[in-house]
Amino acid sequence: VLTLQITVSSAILAFWACEAQLENESWTPSDEYVLLQRTNRPCAKVPHSKVDAFKGPGEVFRYNFSSNYIGEREVLVWLPSGYHDGGRYAVLYMPDGQTAFSSLSENNFAVDEHLTKLGAQVMVVAPYNGGIRRMAEFAPANVVERLRPEDRQKLLDSGCPDGCLYPDGRLYSDDYVDFLLHEVKPAIDGTYRTKPDKSNTFVLGSSMGGMIALYILMIRPEVFGGAI
Repeated sequence: VLTLQITVSSAILAFWACEAQLENESWTPSDEYVLLQRTNRPCAKVPHSKVDAFKGPGEVFRYNFSSNYIGEREVLVWLPSGYHDGGRYAVLYMPDGQTAFSSLSENNFAVDEHLTKLGAQVMVVAPYNGGIRRMAEFAPANVVERLRPEDRQKLLDSGCPDGCLYPDGRLYSDDYVDFLLHEVKPAIDGTYRTKPDKSNTFVLGSSMGGMIALYILMIRPEVFGGAI
């Protein structure tokens, strides 16, 4: 007698449960670019809208996630001008999303313009940072945990009491990675024509955004193929 044991991840089970729920609700993907948040709770359509203020090449959509890991968070998705012509696209994830694209903030990285000039077949997913929790979300948790207790506490007390850089006295970088990996990426890959493999999945950041980009690559190298 041959016994075959199959282990199914919680993410896959959640995906199946989400699909079954939508089928029972007679849901049809009639809305353009609807993201489905497939988590361990009942799945839901993520509120979204096209960003009319964006005047650069391509188009940008705004999504409002209710994350199990980091709470409410806006995520911008940029599609290059050629997306509607078909084909699959690599995905570049970019923390500090509010400064990613031209015409949406005074100081920005204009990645839409640079990628267009390069002719790269890539789309960009750019979550907003956590505001006052930005440092706590972007500082690499497993690196800080290896500091001497007195040095770790000194870091967590930075800026206090007037402007604490780590307002809750803890780090959220692992929660941020889980947000990208378990909530954002499955929703993006399930909606857009992406190339979901690691050789086509990258993360880009500057300053503390660069720190979390390297951390993401360091702890999840099986998902992300590179950091910039």
